[in-house]
Amino acid sequence: MAADVGLGNADHPGGWDRERLTDEVVVDVMSMCERRGRQPDPAVVRELIQREWVGYANARVQTYLPVLIGRAVSAHVLRGD
Repeated sequence: MAADVGLGNADHPGGWDRERLTDEVVVDVMSMCERRGRQPDPAVVRELIQREWVGYANARVQTYLPVLIGRAVSAHVLRGD
């Protein structure tokens, strides 16, 4: 028996609160960078996160985007690009 699964841009009613998620990702990235001895400018981190969101705007499944975006931005900052 196949499961009836619907895929959309949001996995819960009401959609995403992108501002809240962005704030959470900024905090996560800042914390990770600080644990690794870096202290990036929070405004720069926020801008990098917002740029990453644009790249995933049409993704069918967006549940894990905050994690993917956080990892990408953290790696970028830690490389010193």
